[in-house]
Formats: sequence, C-alpha cells, structure tokens
Amino acid sequence: MATDTKSSLHTITFALLIVGGLNWLVFALFGWDIAFIFGDSMRNPIAKIIYALFGASALVEIGLHRELCRQCGSRFALKQTSPTGEGKT
Repeated sequence: MATDTKSSLHTITFALLIVGGLNWLVFALFGWDIAFIFGDSMRNPIAKIIYALFGASALVEIGLHRELCRQCGSRFALKQTSPTGEGKT
C-alpha cells in the first residue's frame, strides 16, 4: 500500500476512533448514544454500519499504528538497528 494511501487511511480511521471514543464518553456520562440519531440503535442497519466502521477503524489502527506513528515508529526503528548500525538485532 502506498504511503499516501496509508496516511489517508490513518487519518480517516483515527477520526473515526475519536468519534467512537467520544460516543462512549457521552454514553457513559449522559446515557445518550450517537447512533440513536438514526433510529433504534442496533436494530437500524445504519447504526450497525457506524459501529462496524468504529470497530474496523480500531483494527486498521492496530495494524498501521507502529508504521505511521512518529513516536512509535522511531522507537521501533531504534530497536531494529544494532548499536554499531550493522543491521537488525
């Protein structure tokens, strides 16, 4: 997958994770679920799609995070290179 495509995918999935996390916060504090905008929560296909996108976003981020996160990527790169710079450890 091209870097631009991965970066775009990361941006979209990260935004969905934020919305999903805020949904859980609002639900915990006020008992209000964002998906209720579209009807009776899990009985509505649109709500199921929204929750599926939240879950799929989490899976994508798990897979791409180390590569796309500057902080985690640099840590991983440091662990991959030996102190003498002669390859992977």
